[in-house]
Amino acid sequence: MQRIWCSLDTDDIHHHPNISGHPSRSKDTPWPQNHTPRTMSERLNQGFDGFERWWSSQSEDSRITLFVVGEQLEDSNFTQRLQNLIGLRPGITIGVHGWHHICWSAWAPRPDEFKSMIEKSIEHISSTVGSVFRPWFRAPGGYIAPWMAPVLASVGISMDSSVNPVSLLRYKTGRDSTGKINGWDTIRKSMVESNIVEREWYTRHNLPVNGPALHHPALRFHSRISWRRLRRAEYATDKEIQSQSNSVVSLYWHLLDHARLNGNWSPPLQISK
Repeated sequence: MQRIWCSLDTDDIHHHPNISGHPSRSKDTPWPQNHTPRTMSERLNQGFDGFERWWSSQSEDSRITLFVVGEQLEDSNFTQRLQNLIGLRPGITIGVHGWHHICWSAWAPRPDEFKSMIEKSIEHISSTVGSVFRPWFRAPGGYIAPWMAPVLASVGISMDSSVNPVSLLRYKTGRDSTGKINGWDTIRKSMVESNIVEREWYTRHNLPVNGPALHHPALRFHSRISWRRLRRAEYATDKEIQSQSNSVVSLYWHLLDHARLNGNWSPPLQISK
């Protein structure tokens, strides 16, 4: 039986690369290192409402990981909603999605700053959520570079889920010293050398099917069909997710997605029981 792992990123509207965290795309704060704390948008609050309704309707064996941006925990409203969600029912684990949602591989290597911000994120997230914390990482926007792997390993990250292995997104792997794009194989090699399990995102026919692809006009139909092909699947355990020898299909979307359709949007996942 095929195993699946579902995850959800909690980044807010102001974390989008067009607004913040990217050296060329961001119109507001390309480098938000010293940005004042940002509060949760009403749209994300609506996303919490929609997700809670969907999550409450899922089977008891359902599992999902939420990748949280560390700075979100500086907002008491977000923190309270997250804690309420964790207490709603078992099955939720929490991973690390950076501190300010910086698209690290789009910048020149900054290992010291990266390490400092990941350590800060781990400290804040783990102390807030307790036993449901997992030392798992997802690079904001899927911007992952080889230099990041040894830094992640040095702060205790054991699993990464940042690789979206389609050709048209290779630019997200950054460039080497000669200006050449690193490529996904280079990322895979760096994770292996750092003893980090890589959980690549589910793709089909060399096209993305996760995250924004679920809503992109040219990709959403293909994405939904791809997800529905997994109806005869079971949720992977933590042990299976963290073992490189296990075949696990990684699916992800965003908390903001659950604000769509007046809070009635749900992922196109139909697991048969």
